[in-house]
Amino acid sequence: MRPFVLARAAAGLAALLTLAVPAARAADPAAGPLGPRLSAASNFGQGWQPGNFATAVANGIDDFRDAVYWDRVERDGRDRFDRPTTTWPDALAAAGATTSLTVNNGHPDWDAGVTPHTPEAVAAFARYAAAAAARFPAIHSVEVGNEFNSLPFTSGPVREAGLQERAAYYVALLKATHDAVTAVRPEVEILGGAVHSIPAGYLSHVFALGAAAYMDALAFHPYTTPLEHLPAQIAVLHRLVPESAGLPLEATEFGETDPEAAPHTLARAYCQMALSGVRRAVWYPLNVRGDGLVALIDRQGRLTETGRAFARIRAEMEGRPVRALAPDPFTYGCRFGADVAVVWGAPREMRLAPRLSATDILGTPLRAEGLTLSMERPVVVTGPDVASGIAFAPQPLIADSYHQFAYPVGEEARAAGDGFAR
Repeated sequence: MRPFVLARAAAGLAALLTLAVPAARAADPAAGPLGPRLSAASNFGQGWQPGNFATAVANGIDDFRDAVYWDRVERDGRDRFDRPTTTWPDALAAAGATTSLTVNNGHPDWDAGVTPHTPEAVAAFARYAAAAAARFPAIHSVEVGNEFNSLPFTSGPVREAGLQERAAYYVALLKATHDAVTAVRPEVEILGGAVHSIPAGYLSHVFALGAAAYMDALAFHPYTTPLEHLPAQIAVLHRLVPESAGLPLEATEFGETDPEAAPHTLARAYCQMALSGVRRAVWYPLNVRGDGLVALIDRQGRLTETGRAFARIRAEMEGRPVRALAPDPFTYGCRFGADVAVVWGAPREMRLAPRLSATDILGTPLRAEGLTLSMERPVVVTGPDVASGIAFAPQPLIADSYHQFAYPVGEEARAAGDGFAR
C-alpha cells in the first residue's frame, strides 16, 4: 500500500542545502557501529555443491549459514560424519571460509522426529550440536532454532503450544545446547532467538526465562520490517525487552524476491542494519532454491547482480565505521569511513562536489547533472571527505506516514507528539 502523503510544498530547486555531518571516526568498535560482516545462507547440508562453493569463495563470499542435519549424523546411536552432506564444513576450513551452524530439526529416534521437547530428546539434540561443533573448526557459532516463533519450522507439542509455552520449550533447547557446545568449544558463540520478524511479545517470554545467559547474540529475520523502519523497530524491542539491549544483533536471514530490486535492497538493508548495530548480516540465499528469493549465484554457477552488489559492499563498506546521513525524515543514508556513502530517499535533486563520483550499487556510473534521489535505488558516492561534498535541493515533502510512522512510548510521549504531523 502506498503511504498516505499529507502535503507537498511547491519549493523549487533554486537553493541547495549542504549536508553537515560529524567528522570521520577511527575504525574502533568502541567508537560506534561498524559495517556488519556479510554472509550467505547456503544449503550445503542438503547437497554439497563444490562448484557453487568455489564461485562463492572466488568472489569474496566466505562466510555461510548452514546445517549439518542431526538425522544424517546420528545413526544407530552413533555420530557419523561420513558423507558429503555431513562433512562439507571440512571444505570451508581448507579454503579459509567459516560458517554458523543452524540446529533446529528433530530426529526420528527422539520424540518421534518432531521438535525435541522431552528432557531426553533435548539432551540428545544438544549432544549432536556439540559433536558437530567439536568436529568442524570452520564453525564459529551455533544458531539454536530457526524461526521458532512461526509454524513452518516447529512440529509436535512445540508447534501446538502458545507463545509463552513455546518460549519455555525454546529456552530449554537453548540452555542445553549452550552448555553442551561451550563445554567442548568455549570459543564458539551461541546465537539465540532465531526469530522471524522482530517479535517483542514472544521475545519478552524468552528473556523472562533467563535466555540472555545462554546466548552471545540475538538472531532475527526481519522479513516483515520495512527497511527504513528497522532502526525504530529494534529500538522498540530494546525498550520493551530491556534484556535484549545488551546483546549483539545478527540478521541471520534477509532477502528479496524481485531480481531487479534485489541488489538495491541489499544496499539499503546493509546501511540500515549497520546503523541498528547489527554485526553480521546473512543474505538468503547463496544459490537458487526455487522459493522465489534472489540468489547470489545463478543456476549456471555465475555471480548474479545481487552477488556483485554483495562483493562490492564487502570490499568498500564491511568493517568500516558507519554514521547516518539523514538530513531530514525523508532521506536515508550511511557514510562508511570518510570516502564512501550510500544515500536514498524521497525524490529530489542531489548535487556533488567535483571531487566526488556517483554510481549505483552495481558500479554503473551516474551522471552528476540531474542526479535525483530514489526510494528504490540508492546512490553510492565515493571520494575524499564524501559527506561535506553532498548537497540536496530543498525537501518538497512536508509530511508522510511511511517516513514518519511513529512508535510512541506511553501517554506522555503520545501527548508530546509522535513525530508525524497529521
